[in-house]
Amino acid sequence: MSQPEGFLEKGQYESEWFEDFEPIVVSVCGPVSHGKTSVLRTLLGDNCIGSVGPGPITMKPEGVSLYFGKWKYMQILDTPGWEFSIEVASKVQKQHGDDFGVSEICSVVETVGGTARKDLRAWKQVGDSDVVLVVFNEKMNPDHYQDDINLLSRCGVRKVAIVNFTNNDDDKKKSSPFESWCKALRSRSIDTVVKYDAHERHFENEKELFTQIASKMDPGKARELLNQIVVNCEKFEKDRIGKAAERIVKYLIEVVSAKIPRVTSKPEER
Repeated sequence: MSQPEGFLEKGQYESEWFEDFEPIVVSVCGPVSHGKTSVLRTLLGDNCIGSVGPGPITMKPEGVSLYFGKWKYMQILDTPGWEFSIEVASKVQKQHGDDFGVSEICSVVETVGGTARKDLRAWKQVGDSDVVLVVFNEKMNPDHYQDDINLLSRCGVRKVAIVNFTNNDDDKKKSSPFESWCKALRSRSIDTVVKYDAHERHFENEKELFTQIASKMDPGKARELLNQIVVNCEKFEKDRIGKAAERIVKYLIEVVSAKIPRVTSKPEER
């Protein structure tokens, strides 16, 4: 797909830079109906990605590849929502205690069978990722998702937890449960938590998101590229604010000019 706003810009890299570059694989995962696809759509500025609605919509991992010229530098995948975490967490801990990873989780999910195959596809994709973005809906009670958090904390992959929120006036009147989610996640040693509005792009949140993704990567080109996206997000936000200020000033000048009557002829001498 074309470059999302705030990602890489033309001329920032020479083609040779990508010759030995392995594309970064980022998977978006989490419980069913927590807004994974909505977060991905907003992040990439493309409402045609995936399907959204109540209940399980995404049935298998669906990927979007980002290119700089002919070079693919990132693949971002939407995954099916987890639905069987309670049963899976119980079984995997009975079999492995606290010593398990993605392969053990997948083995247990296979024994559940039936519609749990969607969970299996999601967990397999988690295991094939460089970093996972785990989406939780701010409006949900984190106490109800302890099994999801437990599996996530033990799976041994690099992860950034995203608390998905909608920034509207009704939400502002209520106390934010963001800290409750942070407390629940950090109690299981998931310390990297960011907020992200799933329906409106805020580059300050996006900058924080990519800063945290970059922090999970080993030193090298992948981290360098992600840090460049952080710089671009900051630049794009400043440009956006500057252009908005220019539009406001232009509008005010037009309003003032419209209220001042123009003198079209000299007044008659007496």
